[in-house]
Amino acid sequence: FYGALQCLFPFRLKVRIVWKRKTVSVGFFSTIKPIYGGVSSIMAENFGELLETGRQQARNQQFDAAIETFQSILQKDPTLEEPYYKIAELFAVRGLVPQTISQYLKLINLLEKKGELDGALEICKWVIDLEPSNTKARVKIIDIFKNKNKIQEVIKHSITLSKIYTALGQGDQAIVLIQKVQ
Repeated sequence: FYGALQCLFPFRLKVRIVWKRKTVSVGFFSTIKPIYGGVSSIMAENFGELLETGRQQARNQQFDAAIETFQSILQKDPTLEEPYYKIAELFAVRGLVPQTISQYLKLINLLEKKGELDGALEICKWVIDLEPSNTKARVKIIDIFKNKNKIQEVIKHSITLSKIYTALGQGDQAIVLIQKVQ
């Protein structure tokens, strides 16, 4: 299972995320907030049990069941990060890159809402590694750098994105983007 992931996502597996009831420091991210934050202890136990069930299903290569388990967690609480990661990894193992990217984009939105801009930025880079012409991730990168007030980065990434828009035949988008930067 993890060997297959390393082939598809060597940059992702350099970090082993261990989810506990406390904030943990993880490779690319400064911190990941507790997955049980803001829920009652009964719900936390249920989430913990569901997470462990999903992990076990993944270890047993029951990928569809694991995806369903993690999706059920997100239906109950879409603010938890681990299920997004796990679903993306499971899609990746099955070679479903578009679904993996979709899951990462959802996680980027969540991290951005939580103010975890560095984590969101890192996942944007993962998406671009998977699909260099992904305009959604590139727009997110520009937005994040705007929020961080890093104007040089905004300009640099806007120029890159405008070139991608032009190559994709979306010249109007490129013009609008450059006008926003000026």
